[in-house]
Formats: sequence, structure tokens, C-alpha cells
Amino acid sequence: MTRLRRLGLAICGLGMLAGSGACSSGDVPGGTFGNFGGTSDGVSGNDGSGTGDSSVSATTMVSGTAGGDEDSGGTDPTDPTDPSAGDDSSAMAGSTDDGPAVPVCGDGFIGGTEDCDGANLDGQTCQSQGFDEGTIACDASCNLDTSGCVLYNCGNNSIEGTEVCDGTNVNGQSCASQGFDGGTLGCMNDCSGYNTAPCFNIVCGDGTVDPGEVCDGNDLAGADCISQGFPGGGVLACDANCLAYDASGCVAGGGNSDCCIANGTPGCTDAACQAIICAADGFCCSNSWDQICADAASANGTCAPNCGGGGMGGSSGNCCFANGLVGCQDGFCQAAVCALDGFCCSFEWDQLCADAAFNSASCTCP
Repeated sequence: MTRLRRLGLAICGLGMLAGSGACSSGDVPGGTFGNFGGTSDGVSGNDGSGTGDSSVSATTMVSGTAGGDEDSGGTDPTDPTDPSAGDDSSAMAGSTDDGPAVPVCGDGFIGGTEDCDGANLDGQTCQSQGFDEGTIACDASCNLDTSGCVLYNCGNNSIEGTEVCDGTNVNGQSCASQGFDGGTLGCMNDCSGYNTAPCFNIVCGDGTVDPGEVCDGNDLAGADCISQGFPGGGVLACDANCLAYDASGCVAGGGNSDCCIANGTPGCTDAACQAIICAADGFCCSNSWDQICADAASANGTCAPNCGGGGMGGSSGNCCFANGLVGCQDGFCQAAVCALDGFCCSFEWDQLCADAAFNSASCTCP
């Protein structure tokens, strides 16, 4: 019954501490109980029954002892000889509260304010840090080290990283290497590729002068016989390759005669010349003054002066101009010039041959 009585006392004692003031006999199992204030184990006091062993002070109840007649396992926090006095670890038995873990730089785990730890970069790269390429690392303080990253500088004429070209540096490429006929290859402003806008393809025959063409069909780029050195005028044309003019319809000198060109009509405007040529070739006066008639007039001393010294340039074969042919139409002049420069009769009657004709007594030139 002792343990049950103590339980009742404990309940009652706690009631007093809560402010109930006193316990009734019914509060203690197996006995009666009067007002507190008595003592136990021979200490005088009135417990209401006279037994003297049922009254326990509230202090005794709270401290966990009752007369010291039974070990309750309690401790006295005011007893300096009690090894557990002031130590509340017993209340935390089986648990440890060390607080949050402190990050350790170098353990390979990212914690706290660490950006990285050793080889653990948390998925970061040079590109994620705003660079173009390179190798990112972690320093001894667990901060990201971007010293191995590279940022390209487009516009410094130096090809870097994934740049295709940079400024004027086109890496040895040209319009021709990019499939065009000509032009000057450039670089895009962001260095990602070539700028082929200045490149061009030559399309001869479309009637438009493209870059690299001298003329194209009827498009003579503003040129005429006079601008090409034929004061007598005439009709300037374009060569089939669009790389040169055809001056066969131009009059070399300042004369007004059309006897040195194939004018398409019977006869020509120089009566004296016409008579001479038609006497040799009646077709020129009866049918049409064709190129054969014009060539004969150009080689004739009577006709040539009125044609401006010998008629036509270009493909007419005139000895006084770079006609592009092998030799020229005046046999005497040709023989004289080719005797001095065999190239004129073996390869081409170029400007040197024409200059020699101007200076030769065997040639009739203006």
C-alpha cells in the first residue's frame, strides 16, 4: 500500500501546488488525510488520523521523497554531492542536439556559402558564367575560378574560338572560293560567317553590265565610238564575251565618208573612192557595200584619208589599230611591220603593231 499511498500523495500535493489548498481523505487511497502541515516518521503534527505517517509536505512531494523510507530515484538539484545536480542531460537521454552542420571546404560537398567544392562544380561551366568557352575550376576557398574561361572579341581582326572570320580576316577565303566569279569577300558583323554581298557572278548576255563586265549587249555603260578614240563616230558594239567593246562600226578619223564601213547600201558617200572600189568589185555598187568593199576602201590610198586615215578599228583588220587579229588588211603595211616584229603576224596585231604601222612609210595611217 505504501506505493499507492505515495501516488495519492503525489496527486494531492500537485493539487496544492496548483492552488487547491488542502487534500481530503478521499485523495489518499487506503486512508484519510487531513490538512497539510504535519510531518512523517516521528515528526509532530496532526494528519487527521493520528497515525503520523501519512502527512507529507508539499515540498517533500514535489522533490520526490516521502520520509526517506523508500528510494524513489529522485535527485536534489541543490545538493553539491549529487553528480547529476545542475545537469539536465538526463532529461535528454538518448538524444543529441549539435545544431546545423558546419560546411567544410574540401570535403567535396557544397554547403553554406560555397559555390563549389573540389571537383563538385554544381553543374557550372564557363558558358553558364557568361563566357564563350574554356575550363572552369574551383579554388581553395570553394569559389568558382573562371581564369580558364575565354570571352571572344569579335571585331579585332583575329579569328578566335568558333568565329568563322573577323573583320578583314576572312581566313584565306575569297569570293571565288565561295563560288562567285569575282568581288571582295567580307565578314558578318558577329563573325559567324562570310558576307558575300560584295561578290558577284558574271552573266554575259543579260543586257546588264555586271561587275567585271565592260559591256553587255546594248548596255555599253555610256561608251560610244568617240569615247573609245574614234573621232569619226560610228556605231560601237559589245563583244560576245562582254569583256571588251567591238569598234568595228566606228570611224577612226575625222572624215565623213562611210566607205570604210559596211554601210549596207550600194556604193558609199565618197564618189572618188566608190568609183575605184566598184571598178574592182561591181557588187559594191550594184548590190551592197559590204565588209569586203569597206576593207578595200580602208586599204586604198584615195579612200582612207576621207575615212579618217584608214577606216575601221576593232575586227576590221585595220593596220593602224590594235585589231586583235593576226596581221592586218594592208599587205604592204603588214609585211613592213611584221619584218620588224614577227609577233604581229604570228600571234596578234596589238597596239605595238599599230604604233609601228603609224610610223611606217609603207602604211597609210592618220
